[in-house]
Amino acid sequence: MYKLGYLDDDQGNRTSFARQFEKDFDLCMVEDLNKVPTLQSLLEMVETKGLDALAIDFQLAGSGILSYNGDEVVEYFDKNKKYFPVFMVTSYVSDALQSMYDVYLINDKEKVENDEYRGQLIVNVQNSIIAYQRRVSAIENKVKSLEKKQSSIDGLTSDEEKELLNLHLKLNAIDPKANPVSAEQLQTKPLKELQELVKNSREILKSLS
Repeated sequence: MYKLGYLDDDQGNRTSFARQFEKDFDLCMVEDLNKVPTLQSLLEMVETKGLDALAIDFQLAGSGILSYNGDEVVEYFDKNKKYFPVFMVTSYVSDALQSMYDVYLINDKEKVENDEYRGQLIVNVQNSIIAYQRRVSAIENKVKSLEKKQSSIDGLTSDEEKELLNLHLKLNAIDPKANPVSAEQLQTKPLKELQELVKNSREILKSLS
């Protein structure tokens, strides 16, 4: 069962959401808003809890505890955890539509009470999780394949070197912490030097864990 987080500043909404989705997901309700006062702390919570997806309300800053709203969450995750499934369940659909670029992430909180609407939402979230995990796995597997060939006698062609560089850039966008090469290093260092850096960084991370 996939692990789904839910962030809403209203206790009643959290109770309702739990009732509607607890049979389909392993829910992680954010009950103490003081633990996620910033977008960075929210991202850290998602990673620490090992969430597969995150559901959020649109108007989150109304309580005065949080400094951000749902559209800012979506934008932040797009920049710092690319492709991670984040979707919105809100009563303020018109406001959300005016603030969001990806309107398909917005779901009407009132309609979630409808079994058919909720069922389709559940399927959409599950499919988004599957697609995200498949995308990450495909990139990681391709990186391993190219790195293996790079260390062989044949080595990499010029096109393969460019592909490996682009794959590292994608990994960096998906999860900078998991990829030991920063975006700046990727853009400024020669590929062979980068591969040595990756290898050494992974060994250090492995020893620390």
